[in-house]
Amino acid sequence: MDTLGLITKLMGVFTADSTFLAWCTDNLGRHPTLYIGLDDVNPPGREDYPVIGITEVTTDNESVRGQSEFVVEMGFGVADEGIAENTALKTKTYNGFILAESFRVAALAALFRAALGRMSVEGSGQVQYHPLYVSGMKLNISTINTGRN
Repeated sequence: MDTLGLITKLMGVFTADSTFLAWCTDNLGRHPTLYIGLDDVNPPGREDYPVIGITEVTTDNESVRGQSEFVVEMGFGVADEGIAENTALKTKTYNGFILAESFRVAALAALFRAALGRMSVEGSGQVQYHPLYVSGMKLNISTINTGRN
């Protein structure tokens, strides 16, 4: 599989996995907007959230020895102004922080269901600009090339 083939498969997962899309509707209120690449100067508007952004795809040894190795960086963004306060525990939780991470985990489950190849998460983390929250990850994908994409 080449890079374009992988991006096409990722797009298919995020736009067609019924379990993932149902989770999005139930928890985010609608299906996400998918961005292939992002513009730092003109980022997605609030009206586009929830957002999935595929921000980088790198590969080494593409199609060498019948195997392709990819690292995909992506982010899962939500807009949520809610704050849950627990006066007994003296805590405040920004709902978007938790929701963005749940969104990333739901997307990761969809990717594993799609069986794109051997996968592992290299790292993940959060960025927050209340009320916008993004949970990102680097996903390693190793595919066996069968001559069919």
